Amino acid sequence: MQSRLRWLFFFITILSVASMAARVPLDTDMWWHIRAGEVSLSTHQPLVMDTFSYTRAGQAWVNHSWLAQILLAFLYQKLSFYGLMFYVVLLSMLTFGLLFFLLEGHPFVKAMLIIFGSAVVSTIWSPRPQLFTLFFLCLLVFVVTRFREGKVRRLWWIPLLFTLWGNLHGGYFTGILFLGFTLMGMLYDRVFDPGSIASFKEKFWHLLIVTLLSIPALLINPNGIQILKVPFATVGVSILRDFIDEWASPDFHQPLQLIFLAIFLGTMFLMAINKNRKSAAVLIPLFGFSLLAFYAKRNIAPLMIVLLPALAVELNVWLNALRISDRISDLLVQPEYHWRLRDENPLPMRILNLLLIFMIGLIAVGKFVYVSDPVVVNAYLKQDTPVEAYQKMGGLAFTGNVLNEYEWGGYQIEFYPQNQVFVDGRTDLFGDEGIGQWMRLMRADGDFAKILDSNKINVVLLKPERMLVQVLKTMGWTEEYADQTAVLLMRPAQ
Repeated sequence: MQSRLRWLFFFITILSVASMAARVPLDTDMWWHIRAGEVSLSTHQPLVMDTFSYTRAGQAWVNHSWLAQILLAFLYQKLSFYGLMFYVVLLSMLTFGLLFFLLEGHPFVKAMLIIFGSAVVSTIWSPRPQLFTLFFLCLLVFVVTRFREGKVRRLWWIPLLFTLWGNLHGGYFTGILFLGFTLMGMLYDRVFDPGSIASFKEKFWHLLIVTLLSIPALLINPNGIQILKVPFATVGVSILRDFIDEWASPDFHQPLQLIFLAIFLGTMFLMAINKNRKSAAVLIPLFGFSLLAFYAKRNIAPLMIVLLPALAVELNVWLNALRISDRISDLLVQPEYHWRLRDENPLPMRILNLLLIFMIGLIAVGKFVYVSDPVVVNAYLKQDTPVEAYQKMGGLAFTGNVLNEYEWGGYQIEFYPQNQVFVDGRTDLFGDEGIGQWMRLMRADGDFAKILDSNKINVVLLKPERMLVQVLKTMGWTEEYADQTAVLLMRPAQ
């Protein structure tokens, strides 16, 4: 196949990824990220102290995403939802575009793997800092793989990558894990198969030194050494697994997670039947990230970055073993890419290829424009967020605090900053104690009345099905607004 046809598969794939990534740019955590970025822009310094809640007001907040928040706030201020959509689409294209070149095999096979993989990952495509983690992890996997293959000689710039990563998102820990797992695998290979790795000593020690330098490189941020506690602080909130969906284990009744399971089992099957030697430097990162993914569904996306290259290798070995017909033997040809697009195809074929790329690109651009339109975004926003109820609350004259839903906290922080929240998506800040108190309030359990009084809560804006709503009505709280999404209650005058 000619170079132009190989690039054709790449462009079709990356435009398909862009089309999938172009979805309504909304997320419950997005709003408090944007608000934090706006505060940082206005004060000209990172926000590292809580000013959004009355339950943690004035406490130190390890804001590991301050730099990404500034970017999100800037894009939102300048380009509204179009800027947020650009952020999502660009990072998604960069991540899977890079992954496309990492995979082995024919461009058609690689395209199929990328499209299925991106469909699984699409659940996290929202305007949040975690997209930087996915891109940086992909970049790290790319260069470390090339380093082990002898195609990259030095990795001294990786600590600089971690310095940037540690200021953009706390998911830097996935990068440290990948480096650690890879080193363990290289050491295992060296001990149990001494002839398997050429220049082991030089590669192992170089990667080990780079990894050790990357950890102190993380300390170059406004949070100082506290940044190293972020992964443990988040995972340590035991209530996450029962309360927050993305921290729960995968539910294979959901279609996209069923696709993930099929990809995972397909990889394991091919590894079992293929007779090629598997390097522990590939297997240990794969199994390590698999454990994380089955622990919490939010870790499925990092696993796909590690798993797809391994699947591509095994798929190539399997196709070779089949000895398929010469008519489709091109499926086994490893492509070579050239920046100068050589093509011996007839002119009509070239025109047809360009038209195909143009049409897919047009679909992606059209979807981008449509889902970013403020009218469309606000219509979707009203489906899950009580916009009218908050407008009613904004018109009330009251003193004291508001008790809010967990997932509405970000919206309240952005649009009603004068009313601090009880809790929001910053789980590492509130911990088991804060979220546990909130859950006792929702169920009207135990000392709920004492919690209301001690926090001077005089207004409640919750979902109608909450037990607390029913209990407070029997206690004389006044219903100021109600619809299918929310109920607004006010404490009776004393």
